[in-house]
Amino acid sequence: MTNKTLISLAPGLEIAVISLARHAARGADMQRQAAALGLPLRLFTGFDAGAESEEALSALVPPIGYAGPMPAKDRGCTASHLLLLQSFLTGSASHLLVLEDDVLLEPALLPWLEALNWWPSGADIVRLEAWGDPQRFHVVSRRGHTHLGRDLLRLYSMHPGTAAYLITRASAERAVSWIGRMPVPIDHFLFNPGVSSFAAQANIWQVRPALIRQVLPAGDGIARVAEKRAGLDGLRDQWRRGVQDLGGMPRSLGPMLVGQRRLVRPL
Repeated sequence: MTNKTLISLAPGLEIAVISLARHAARGADMQRQAAALGLPLRLFTGFDAGAESEEALSALVPPIGYAGPMPAKDRGCTASHLLLLQSFLTGSASHLLVLEDDVLLEPALLPWLEALNWWPSGADIVRLEAWGDPQRFHVVSRRGHTHLGRDLLRLYSMHPGTAAYLITRASAERAVSWIGRMPVPIDHFLFNPGVSSFAAQANIWQVRPALIRQVLPAGDGIARVAEKRAGLDGLRDQWRRGVQDLGGMPRSLGPMLVGQRRLVRPL
């Protein structure tokens, strides 16, 4: 396939995709997708929890978090995102598009990256993906604005997934300050105001319908079930995970009643 001429990204925008060294085929696929669209991106080697020492992993993400033990894969994913953000901060770019190596890139994405004149005022993070669980609702602003036929809505509740998001330099700086003391997996840290002070204070927006879709390879996704402990510790972990799943919903009840916020399903 002949590569297209690279598009001109918005000034100050950088794109990076996280991929493990042992997933070379997935990294190569992302590079092929990007080349076919003329999209410049950087391949960033993520932290492989299965290959690195526990000491190295614990220096980045502790083994015990807010809701009890965190699986090694979750911690490795969290470490990968934090290290990428840290790497981004060594340059001068103002915005970073973070991608994981199991997403589909579509032509509709390109005009969103050629200019950032659509960026919501005061936004810290804009999610470009949507976690496609039809049983899950999200709290968003009643009104937002529209760009290229898609809605931009302020997000007020937990939204899983870190496969595709744009983050500002200032927000990346706040995130990396948590290296070594991250209490929850990266998607809860960034997008769950119920358990993360970072998320509770951040101005987060969602593109709807989503511009990017994640395709998890069978048996290769991040661990979804944490290690279980027995007795009172186990009950405490279950209660905390229940709070995680609520993800700030209770604080949105008042604004929903007066019509400022609404519930939507992923799209």
